[in-house]
This record gives sequence, C-alpha cells and structure tokens, in this order.
Amino acid sequence: MVQIFTSYFQKKRQIQCVFYVLFSFLLTAEIQAQSISSIEKTASQGYAKRFSDTVGSLKIQHQALGLAIKNRNKEDEVICYSYLALTQRRLLHLQEFIHYADTAYYLSQKIKDVKAKAHAASAMGSLKSYIDDKSQAINYSLEAYKLFSKIEAHDQCAKIASDISYLFSPASPPKVEKYAKEAMVHAAKSGDPESQLYARLAFGSFLTDQLETGGIKEWKTAMD
Repeated sequence: MVQIFTSYFQKKRQIQCVFYVLFSFLLTAEIQAQSISSIEKTASQGYAKRFSDTVGSLKIQHQALGLAIKNRNKEDEVICYSYLALTQRRLLHLQEFIHYADTAYYLSQKIKDVKAKAHAASAMGSLKSYIDDKSQAINYSLEAYKLFSKIEAHDQCAKIASDISYLFSPASPPKVEKYAKEAMVHAAKSGDPESQLYARLAFGSFLTDQLETGGIKEWKTAMD
C-alpha cells in the first residue's frame, strides 16, 4: 500500500513539474511577444510610411524620438535614431543620414539591449553601403545580422542577409549564394511581405549572376 501511494505522489509530482515547465515557457513566449515598446511600435509605423507619406513618416518618427528622450529610454532612442537614419537614406539626405546613423551607433555602445544594438549596426551598415565603403558595410551588416539572429528577428534578418548578399557581389559568389539563401529562409519564417520581397530580389539577383556565368543548373532548380 505504501509503495502504491509513493508511486502515485511521484507521478503527481512529475506531472506538476511538466506543467510548471510548460507554464514558464508560455509565460516567457508571451513576454517576448510583448517586448516591443509603444515607442518602438510608433517609430516602426512611421518608418513604414516613408514611401507613401514622407511628411507624415518623419512627423511620427520624431514624435516617437521625442518620447524616448523624454522618458530617458536609451534603447527606444537608439531604435528611433536608426529608423530616422534609414528614412533619410530614402530621401537621399546624406548629412542627416550620417547624423542619425552615427548618433544611433554611438548611443548603442552605452547599452546592452541586443535589439537596439542590432538596429544601430544595421543603420551604420546601410550608411557605409550608401557611401560605397563596402568593407565597413559588410562588417556592420554582419554585426547586425548576428545580433538580430540572436533574438530570432526573422524579418530583419531577411532584409540584412539580402543586403549582405549584394555586398559580396561580385567578389565572392559563394557568399552571395549563402546569404541570398539564408534571406529566403528567414523571409519564409517571418511571414512579412516586405522581407519576402527583399529576399526574393536578392535571390533573383544571385540567379541572374549564375545565368550570366553559365550556371543554368541553379535556374532549373529554382524553377522546379
């Protein structure tokens, strides 16, 4: 009888342990899903308007930056500066692009938040690419890619991997292929249309290069 009760309580304890593990996992997942702040969300929404409404885009992003500064939240501040830098690239405003990218990266060195650091490195990579400093562009972009990969930000990884693929062309065809394919994988996981477009364009560019150099096999594989 004692053995029966002992066995029963052991099984009950095991079930409780499994339950607590699952509960902790779900709680962690929920916290991670909610990790984006309202300021970051606003800045991202403003950035998304950069093509359709430039004035509105800048207004929303500056409002987000103002709140980040007011709240003394360096993580949000870095992300806001990073989005503004990329917006200025879209507007072809080099001096503003340099200012925001430099500010984002400088501030990112004072914090530990992986996502904010990733955004800052991405902005610097984009800047170096814009001014045709390919070596530094690759270094900063790889830094951003590594950081975004740590937090499984597949949408950002897809875009950055696409950029890295372009940066390695035409000097290193194997790396062009490597990052174009990785961009496609991240894009599929992200479910984000813009990231998927980035990845497809990069992969299409890789296939075009292959066609020009006689790589018919890759084209046939892709078409199948």
